Amino acid sequence: MHGILEAFEGELERRIGELDGLDERVRDLASSNQNSGPTATQRQVALLAKDYANLLARVAAIERRDAATETSNAPQMEDRIRALEQATTDMQATIIVLQNGQAALQDSLSDTIEDCNVSVTAIREELARMSTKLNLTMIAAECANTGGHGVGEGIRGLLNLAATGKKPLKCWLCQGPHRADACPYQSKLSAIKASIAQEEQGCGEDDEDEDCAHKSTRKKRKEYLVKWKRLADDETSWEKRY
Repeated sequence: MHGILEAFEGELERRIGELDGLDERVRDLASSNQNSGPTATQRQVALLAKDYANLLARVAAIERRDAATETSNAPQMEDRIRALEQATTDMQATIIVLQNGQAALQDSLSDTIEDCNVSVTAIREELARMSTKLNLTMIAAECANTGGHGVGEGIRGLLNLAATGKKPLKCWLCQGPHRADACPYQSKLSAIKASIAQEEQGCGEDDEDEDCAHKSTRKKRKEYLVKWKRLADDETSWEKRY
């Protein structure tokens, strides 16, 4: 019996020493809090807690046997057991702190990832704007070198939009960069209108029954003029608004 108790005392001393060392290691880990899963130290502490429960059962059996034989072969055993219980309680509290710290670390990591995604999106948008600005700058440089020859009206409109931030002027008659009332094609419309007026004056009441060769042509030209005049009025009112 005495040999068994000495063996248990040695086991308890070793376990308490291991727990003391693990306590320091686990607290260091709690302060750094860099792992997202169970560590080797945490697994070892869990195993020690299980061994501790088994050890308590064995000590209880020894105490029952001592009570039955009215002997006491376990001096200071209760103090050692209480020390082991306290060490295990401390380990459990430390593990809880670690688990809470890991949850907070995961939340912080999620927030960091979200912030990074927002930053990446902003950077991509900024790169797209810079790319567009660079392309427009290259086009402007080409216009300066060529005097604007060979550059389409669409590109000129882009340059104007980039430079002023306003929609460029666009003639509804010729799509040129000017107002419709300043379009050179206005003179052609005026000529058509004058020609129709002259033809209407040339055909009097006596000519109503006559088959004028140009009567059908004059009618079509008049319809064409009325159509484009209506479009011109609409375009002028639109230009005044913008």
